[in-house]
Amino acid sequence: MKRKHCSDKQFLQAVFTSTTYAQIADKTGQTESTTAARYLRIKKVLNVKGVSLPAMNRKSKSEEDETDRLIGIVKQLKLKYGKD
Repeated sequence: MKRKHCSDKQFLQAVFTSTTYAQIADKTGQTESTTAARYLRIKKVLNVKGVSLPAMNRKSKSEEDETDRLIGIVKQLKLKYGKD
């Protein structure tokens, strides 16, 4: 895999227009692990200077909602069929 270069400005624009590491990675062309590491490094440096970045989620809200929906289905099926 060829390394993708991304300027600090492009990276920070992606941070401010995203809510998850995956969204930033899509916008910058970097991997999610590289994106998360870079975000944390920049966040640490900026916090020392009193500047904060938006909080990032590991999963999108739709993925979290999907999990809640699946849990609800399993609970209903357990009630219906009486199995644990």
